[in-house]
Parts: sequence; C-alpha cells; structure tokens
Amino acid sequence: MMQVFRMCPNVEYLDVSYTRISDMAFSGLESLGHRLCLTHLDLSGCSSITDRALGYLESGLSRWPSSVYDDCDCACLRVKWKQKAGGRLSLVSLKLSGCYQVTDAGLSALAGNGGLPKLLHLDLSGCMDVSGVALTNLTNTCSSLNHKEFFYCDNIIDGPHQDTASGCRNVGSACRACCRMDY
Repeated sequence: MMQVFRMCPNVEYLDVSYTRISDMAFSGLESLGHRLCLTHLDLSGCSSITDRALGYLESGLSRWPSSVYDDCDCACLRVKWKQKAGGRLSLVSLKLSGCYQVTDAGLSALAGNGGLPKLLHLDLSGCMDVSGVALTNLTNTCSSLNHKEFFYCDNIIDGPHQDTASGCRNVGSACRACCRMDY
C-alpha cells in the first residue's frame, strides 16, 4: 500500500475490501513527504485489520503538508483520481464492516487530533468489540456524519444515534463477521 500511496498520491477512492491486507499496509503514512487525496476507504471483510491500522491511518490523516500532484494511473486497484491541494485530509467514507479485531482503542485513535469532521459514511458492522462509549466519542468528532449512513453491531445497546443509525449490515452475511454468527 505504501508504494501505491507514494506513486499515486491522488488516489481518492480506495477499495481493498475482502483482501488479505493487514495493519502493516498503513505503517509509515505519517512519514510520507506529500499529501494524499484519500476520501473513501473500504476495508470491508479485511479480517486482519486491527486497531493498529486505524492508528496508522489517523497519524497519516493529521500530518499532510499542502501540495498539488498530477494524476497518475494505477489500474491494479479500483480507484478514482482527483487533484487536490491544501489542508487536512478529509476522509468522508470509512468502511470497516467485518473488521472484527477493531476495538475501542482503534476508535479512540480515529477520534484523536480533531477526529473526522468531514466523515459522512461509517460502517462498523461486525466490529463486535467496540463499546457504545467509544462509538459516541468517535461520532462526537464526526459533525457531518449522516446517521442513515452509520452502521454498527446491533448488540451495542448504549450506542449513539440508536433511533436514527442504520444498524448492522452483516446480519445474514456469509463473508463478513457478525456477532450472531460463529467466527
């Protein structure tokens, strides 16, 4: 992943769902000397993703200097390129559905340094080891979050926006972790 980010800093949509990608793919994001344009990240079904990946992601989100890059071509991934400049990376969609190793610590990392104020879509379905308190702390930093685009485990009874969030998307899914299935 780091090679993709180095060679193609204008990646805006990155879908690596259902791959064997792990935390190490995001290690070193903060050390890159340029700014990414990543706005949509789909890690659904990536069972090796843990809190460490979210820590790396948060570090990378908060440390990008202003720059402008030309478009590049990377046909190996499903990506969309867009030229952008300036400011903090604005992640608007994060899909962690089925990333059952994510816990409160990972959500706390995402909530740090101002959180994700531009986030519109958040899918934490199948993240069974997160608490309502951690979810609330994270969503308090997501001022743009669309509650209809907010998904999390149905077994979390003290979660935020219970009346307006969309619940778990993994119920009945054979390929993503769900608290109602044996994994």
